[in-house]
Amino acid sequence: MFKALVAASCAAALLFSVSLAHAEDTDWKKGKLGHLASTIGTYDNNKVLNDPAVKKALAEIVPPKMLPILKQNLQVSGGIDFIEGNLVMSGNAPHQGGEETVSIWVAIYDAKVRVYLQTGGSHYLYAKDEQYQFLPVLMRSYWADPNAYNNKVPAYLKWVRSPRS
Repeated sequence: MFKALVAASCAAALLFSVSLAHAEDTDWKKGKLGHLASTIGTYDNNKVLNDPAVKKALAEIVPPKMLPILKQNLQVSGGIDFIEGNLVMSGNAPHQGGEETVSIWVAIYDAKVRVYLQTGGSHYLYAKDEQYQFLPVLMRSYWADPNAYNNKVPAYLKWVRSPRS
């Protein structure tokens, strides 16, 4: 009995002495798309959008007929942001701010891509995430109802998880 207790205590001590990786210890600029970290703060949307992994991820969630609209809606854009581990490209079509907009989020760590598109009076979310809460918090804030605690998909937002949905 004593040996089992000692063994269990040693195992527990070993378990708790192992350093667990914390989010603040993770370099979110490294990962599958770490080579794109150099685009942060630049206006080189094409470098990000033409990356083979990004193109593939976009093709897996955005219908082909919508891809030209994404590029059109990035014609007037700011620099590429880095938010919650994502390269974020946001913009609007010329002279159509607030009507024709897009925000493309590309996770450097795992190459996951999410897109918010406002076009033709409709709002689309292209993302493979299984639950709304898995989306980046700041992305959800684009359309969040402040009374909904940011965890409920707004009724006007069409969530598309594949180009065929």
